[in-house]
Amino acid sequence: MFRCITALLWIWSYTGMAEDFVSVCDRTESVAEFITQTVSGQKGTQLSCEDITSEDLLEINRVSIAFAGETVLHSDDFSGLYGLEILNIRSNPYQFLPEGLFKDLVNLKTLVIIDTGLETYPDDFLEHTPLLENCHCFRNPLTTIDSTILERFAALQNLRVLDFDRSLNEDTKAFLESAFPSDSGVFLSFY
Repeated sequence: MFRCITALLWIWSYTGMAEDFVSVCDRTESVAEFITQTVSGQKGTQLSCEDITSEDLLEINRVSIAFAGETVLHSDDFSGLYGLEILNIRSNPYQFLPEGLFKDLVNLKTLVIIDTGLETYPDDFLEHTPLLENCHCFRNPLTTIDSTILERFAALQNLRVLDFDRSLNEDTKAFLESAFPSDSGVFLSFY
């Protein structure tokens, strides 16, 4: 039932995708470069960011901009990547993530946010990623997580691994430990 709902959401989103398509050229430089190289590799020919279509984005299941030096990500950087399963945005000095950044990532399974300047999650964090299995979010200055986002973590049905900083405040740690006891099937750790 849950996968059926996800598929319906994907189809609904896809039908409006053409008019909402954000050119790959208009995305953060490292994101545009990764997408362009990935699609070029899939097609076996060198393309420019202008050549990438909304249909090409559907074939991408992994994006990594680790160590790219990005201080800012934009809300449309990952738009149209409905098939994305792995997103690695680690080891960049950004301090915040914009709302809407994850809005099209309905099939995301692994999220890596390690060693950044991230101080807080956007208000819509996890709102559009119902299939998330692995969330690696440590070595960040974030010390507290909003209660709405904590509830979203607790509601994730496929979650298997959840990594956070040891520096999270005690109330946040207590909530997470209560939501994911050792017999829950979720490996919760604090680094």
